[in-house]
Amino acid sequence: MSHFRGIEGLRAWLACIVMAHHVIWFSGLSQRFLQLKVFNALGYYAVSVFIIISGFVIAHLLLGRGESYGPYLLRRFLRIYPVYLVCLAAGILTTYLNFHTFLPHPWGAYPATGQMTQQLQSLQGGDWISHLLAHLSMLHGAIPAEVLPESPYMFLAPAWSLSLEWQFYMIAPLVIACMRTQFSRIALACVALILFYAYEKGLFGQFVLPSFLPGAFPYFAVGIGTRLVIGLLPRFSIYPVASLIALCAFFVLDTDLVPFIVWIAFVSMMLIDKPKDRLSSAIKSGFDMAFNSKAAKWMGARSYPIYLAHVPVFQLIAFIAVRSLGWGMIETFALAIVLTPVLTIGCAMILHRYVEKPGIILGKSLFRTEPSRLNDKVIADLGRATAYEV
Repeated sequence: MSHFRGIEGLRAWLACIVMAHHVIWFSGLSQRFLQLKVFNALGYYAVSVFIIISGFVIAHLLLGRGESYGPYLLRRFLRIYPVYLVCLAAGILTTYLNFHTFLPHPWGAYPATGQMTQQLQSLQGGDWISHLLAHLSMLHGAIPAEVLPESPYMFLAPAWSLSLEWQFYMIAPLVIACMRTQFSRIALACVALILFYAYEKGLFGQFVLPSFLPGAFPYFAVGIGTRLVIGLLPRFSIYPVASLIALCAFFVLDTDLVPFIVWIAFVSMMLIDKPKDRLSSAIKSGFDMAFNSKAAKWMGARSYPIYLAHVPVFQLIAFIAVRSLGWGMIETFALAIVLTPVLTIGCAMILHRYVEKPGIILGKSLFRTEPSRLNDKVIADLGRATAYEV
């Protein structure tokens, strides 16, 4: 991904936004200070952009490598599962600490009490093994509330999106294969739209967030489409500020469009080349500093363990602050907003070095990867066909 500037840095920022959202939400601060509810939306938007990035990166991976389905899926498994398993084990322990911390209502009304009550009732009602097996399969996000209550969010709340990623990984090679002919592209689009419509109508059951693959179809589609057409897009010497401002007007109509607007703005920054005016030069410099600096890349390389580990870290901090120290909401939040990032980054460093990287290295060592026969010309042809049909 070295020639797609800023992707790793963007991941770092998104992981930090999700972490801030969870600290504010789980500490109950957004319940008392309503202005902070904006972080609820920011957290969801950040995960949505993560999903778009996944479509982009996996499309790039599949177009650039010539490997069969088994090696591809095993590489993906070894890339995400070891860190997930460690964080899941920690999350199971800290989930019960979280129950003990907040279910007695230490600060009165608490926004997550209803959800935690449903989770505890499900665990005590005989669903414990079902939840564990669902999480070990990484398909817990595909199970609706009617079948297994709170399945996508049990034990490790951020992992609902990891389950979604895994569902996408399993069918991504088929999706990319269907991009090669006009008929298969049209058929794929029709099937995806039908499944998305069925999801929106609740025919698959009830999901609070789009943790089931048909519900996240637009995000993955935008990521895949971007990868197909990015080689055909013009380089900007003048950043299209006016166009993006006009595009932001759609935010008034539908806030769900925010992740797509953010992605368009980011891709536009990736495409800036030899800027001619001061504003475009400043945007390019700011982009490189924010998303392409050594610090951003370093954080981006550890964004996955940061994303998964921060909730168990917060739950442990909250348990100590509330149950051991007897602190109130403000004091607990002040401690958590300082310690959660520090301890999470420390955990991420350990997980990245001793768990994540060994899994990646093992995946690379098991199979030799040959360059894909889908060279740049073929990818460009796919991109032209996709752009034309859209």
